[in-house]
Amino acid sequence: MPRIIELPEEVREKIAAGEVVERPANVVKELVENALDASADFIEVRVKKGGIKLIEVRDNGIGIAKEDLPLVIKRFTTSKIREAEDLARVSTYGFRGEALASISAVSRFSIHSRQKGAKVGYVLLPDGRVVPKPRDVGTTVRVEELFYNLSARRKFLKSEQTEYKHILEVLEDFAIVNPHVRFKLIKDGKEVFDFMPSDFETRVLKVLGFQKGDLIFHEASEFFGVSLALLKPDKLSQRSRFFKVYVNKRPVEDKWIARGVKEGMAAFIPESLKPSAVVLLEVPAGYVDVNVHPKKSEVRFVNPYRVFAFVKGVVNEAVSLKVADPMRKVAASPGGSVVGLRSPRPEEQRAYERLRVKSQGLRLPKGSLQKDFFEKIVPQVTSSAYVEEPELDLDRAESSDFTAVVDTQNLRAAYQLLNRYILAEWEDEIWIIDQHAAAERIRFEQLLRALRSDGMQKQQIIAQKVVLPESGLESVKIHKELLEALGFDLRIEGEQIKLVAVPVFLKGADVYQVFYDVVTQLEEFGEVKLSDIESVRFASDGKLGKLIATIACHNSIRANEKMAQEEVSSMVMQLLECEVPYACPHGRRLVVRFNREDLDKMFMRT
Repeated sequence: MPRIIELPEEVREKIAAGEVVERPANVVKELVENALDASADFIEVRVKKGGIKLIEVRDNGIGIAKEDLPLVIKRFTTSKIREAEDLARVSTYGFRGEALASISAVSRFSIHSRQKGAKVGYVLLPDGRVVPKPRDVGTTVRVEELFYNLSARRKFLKSEQTEYKHILEVLEDFAIVNPHVRFKLIKDGKEVFDFMPSDFETRVLKVLGFQKGDLIFHEASEFFGVSLALLKPDKLSQRSRFFKVYVNKRPVEDKWIARGVKEGMAAFIPESLKPSAVVLLEVPAGYVDVNVHPKKSEVRFVNPYRVFAFVKGVVNEAVSLKVADPMRKVAASPGGSVVGLRSPRPEEQRAYERLRVKSQGLRLPKGSLQKDFFEKIVPQVTSSAYVEEPELDLDRAESSDFTAVVDTQNLRAAYQLLNRYILAEWEDEIWIIDQHAAAERIRFEQLLRALRSDGMQKQQIIAQKVVLPESGLESVKIHKELLEALGFDLRIEGEQIKLVAVPVFLKGADVYQVFYDVVTQLEEFGEVKLSDIESVRFASDGKLGKLIATIACHNSIRANEKMAQEEVSSMVMQLLECEVPYACPHGRRLVVRFNREDLDKMFMRT
């Protein structure tokens, strides 16, 4: 085994840089944080080639003294803390003194600054010299040829568009939590946005691209302070359009806050819908540890349950004040009514009481066949608000006799049950089919067949401008070919996108909502390839599978939707034509089969 040695300073610097700087977006994050810590109220960011060729951040902050410039590129040099105790009450973005040292170690780096009160500015050149150079009060940092001396790291960078998308997300986060600061972004010489100073509400609408009536804004202050922006319940879908959490102005991922938002809205939306929210939480510095993750993307609270309870209560209050209370007032007014609800007729109520069985009321002999039967078929529901749905064992299902397809000529009858299920009777067995799951599977495989052959059938529409946040625009540009294969024809005019054609099967659906959901997924996934289509059979088969499953869900027949008799029979026949007729795209069972022997056993005839 080779002898242990102390690594040279140059090697140590590059290793440290790799921990802080993974991609251009990390550089932008660190430089903007420094600008904000310097009390800047105007920050301009210029990038070229996705930040790989150039990143330049210019601010009008308090500046850096001439004698401090050589220190900024040394590790563990900082103006933010002085002793270990200061870590417990950090109120600035940066404090470790590693960022500029790491960035300068893997790029051609220069910094130009003029301190408030100084007569002239000074620039720190890549060779370490400090020379005078005129400028206004503030600082400009130039980072060129990122990873030029670290080829192993550079080859793992994504495309220029993808790297730029990450930069955009970083700047949008800063813009949301600092609405008083003007942010300007210039990409390859062209202005992308210029967010002027405003309030929280105006800035969120500007960054996310929503109209004022789409969101619920709310603020509260107790031990904690919070500013909320929630997408209204009637705008939600099965995928979250945005979910941004900030603690003391830092973007973080925190399960307690996310759970608080979800449970705070639970009383107002079905479980299938996902909340979309911006949460700005302010907590006392000593109540949160921001030093638990190298990228500061996670935090640790003294009492996380207290945070959860606070967020849940505030979210519930916000939705109740803006949505639920006005609805209750309408229902309680003299002319108000709730459509579709009526009291049960006396005969209906008596029949219901006769047939209703409460599990706690069963008094069956121990070991009796009836008791065994009920224990097998009645689910054991706990007091928890959520019960995990068991997924179908796909390997077992495929090896079952389901592959012996029933002759469609033998279908005797098909009926809709409870506007939710289909009962299909064959010569020797009956099936109970989940109508929504079956509709999803049928649509999913229709989409697969179309994408594997000539593509989706499209319907031309009057060109409509689609309002998306900047990150969404970038995702559309990256995936334009894929979106057109999925049936969405686009016209891109500069920074504007117009929808000119949509898939034919979406007739009657909210095509713009479908498009938004698809773009939201593309933003989340980063890069999706149409070439993966041949391997897709379920939503779990990669990013493309999830995307197709999202589209298939829209405009499919849903639970509690009345079907015509012809539709019922047609659905059974179409299901049998599917490659995977036993499970929905998400892998859940969609059909339960009983043969004559099964039924006889249930009624103890054998």
